Amino acid sequence: MRQLLTTAVLVLGACTALKPPDFLRKAAESLRAATSGPPPPQIQAFLAGASPQAQREYAALQDAFPVGASEDVQLEYSAFEQVFAGRQASGSSETAWAQQEAFEVRGEVYALEPHAPDQLVAAVRRNGRGGVARLPRAVAVDKARALRDHVLRVRDESPLVGDILGPSDNSIPDAPQTRWDVFMDPADPEVAAVVRELLTGPVGAAFAELCGPDAVLRECSAVVSAPGSPPQPCHSDTKWTEDLVLATCFVALQDIGPELGPTRFLPDTATSKAHALLADALAAPDAAAAVVAYAETVSQLAVLDAGDATLYESRLQHGGTPNFGDRDRVLFYVSFGREPEDAPTSIDPAVAARRLRLGDFR
Repeated sequence: MRQLLTTAVLVLGACTALKPPDFLRKAAESLRAATSGPPPPQIQAFLAGASPQAQREYAALQDAFPVGASEDVQLEYSAFEQVFAGRQASGSSETAWAQQEAFEVRGEVYALEPHAPDQLVAAVRRNGRGGVARLPRAVAVDKARALRDHVLRVRDESPLVGDILGPSDNSIPDAPQTRWDVFMDPADPEVAAVVRELLTGPVGAAFAELCGPDAVLRECSAVVSAPGSPPQPCHSDTKWTEDLVLATCFVALQDIGPELGPTRFLPDTATSKAHALLADALAAPDAAAAVVAYAETVSQLAVLDAGDATLYESRLQHGGTPNFGDRDRVLFYVSFGREPEDAPTSIDPAVAARRLRLGDFR
């Protein structure tokens, strides 16, 4: 194929002063189609959340990407590659189910206890090790229920959705999708009502202390988990860095009991040591067994009432649990902070283009 392409280039090069005849143009198009094809799955996954610079360089380099890319893009790809490798190793539902059982049978599981408004930041920081805070009734129940209806309408009518870990139970052939990340617009009335109450209260104050009063809105979305959705493998939203990347707040849009798939949080895992241990488990020869063994630890389940909020930071390890219930579980969330280097953020590109900041909502 490479020799054919070289020949076509030489033929067309001899006609640079002339418009190429139709048969030459069509031959060149056929050769390009035969030799280009879709990029490999890993490159496709990278491009889905890559920076504009990386996308331009891939378009120019094609098969020579990422080796021939600039230093910045190679660093961006290297960071992505670490996360992608982890997802490949632990992303099977079979492994996630085994890990779920290990958490429940061999680990220590506690309900996430509520915190006072002035304790939120301390609970998230947890003396530099990372934790999760729970604020009861951060949003009025009627506003939460109205937003839940809105999220499900958007999902069903015209979904603009993001990448999500564990979209279906891939241990079952042809299993339907049961988990969605549905982008939300903070200008929509149902969203605005929740965001306004959330960010003008204690959660907004905590965001300001954690991320700064001018922090940029990086995520505005909702996770929907349908009955039958599998567990997610333990993961962090961003790789380990010395400084906080994102702070995220989940809001329960209905009561979330143990049967509806509450989020499992692993306290004290926003550390370089915890990230290294999980990375070692994912890179082990028997990654499935290592990831299951990693689950023999303490975890907290966010069993919530409608309107409750949880607040954590993106380096903290966590995962959704299976939905054994009879209705969709819906969690709205917003994140503020700096742009992650290793993962796409869950936000409508049109909303991201507005460059909204925390101060715009307070």
